[in-house]
Amino acid sequence: TLISCRFGGSIVPGEFISTNSLRCRTPPMGSSLGPISVDVSIDGRTFYPSISGADGEGNDAITFTYEHVPSIDSISPSNIPIGRDANVSIFGEHFASSLALTCRFGKVVVDAYRHSDSQMSCFVPASNTLDQIGVSVSTNGVDWSEQVSFSYIEDAKILSVTPSVVQEGVETALLVHGTGFIDSSDLICHWDGYLWTPAEWLSSTTIQCHTPSLDLRFSPGGNAAFSVS
Repeated sequence: TLISCRFGGSIVPGEFISTNSLRCRTPPMGSSLGPISVDVSIDGRTFYPSISGADGEGNDAITFTYEHVPSIDSISPSNIPIGRDANVSIFGEHFASSLALTCRFGKVVVDAYRHSDSQMSCFVPASNTLDQIGVSVSTNGVDWSEQVSFSYIEDAKILSVTPSVVQEGVETALLVHGTGFIDSSDLICHWDGYLWTPAEWLSSTTIQCHTPSLDLRFSPGGNAAFSVS
């Protein structure tokens, strides 16, 4: 075919789609990054600059931008109980500012919010099945990063805490007994819905956390609601 596209100085074959559409595969650019011009040709000799506007009468030349492929270092939390959804933070590199910034959980694609070049967040959908899936991110909706693992797990259940009574204003080591505790750096103990302390995983049935220095004036009756996530 004589139809071709020119990305900067690289020429690649093109494919006719319709009277106002062509399709070309972008050439690799090695370490070259940033916007480049895009020109098209129907005879393989004369190239015409692409311009904005569906009727071809725009005034701005269309450019194509080469960026680093994004990569994921970690995701937090890396698991959620089945039946729940959550907002997760993803840390990595090369999270470019883009309207097409997305996360893919298994086969489900969701929009992402960019915090910086190294952090973004996504809303992970709920699942009713215990499963481990791959998570990847994209800045263009086509090219995806390498995957990291994300798990849907059974909800942890608390059976008892020891001790169940502590002194006001004193931090105390608390043993929490139950089921479904996962060995994770994201393990947290929650107090009264607004305070939290890190938890240490001991086994699938036992974790340890330290009570915060609660003020009885803000805990009616001296009772504090407690949960684990």
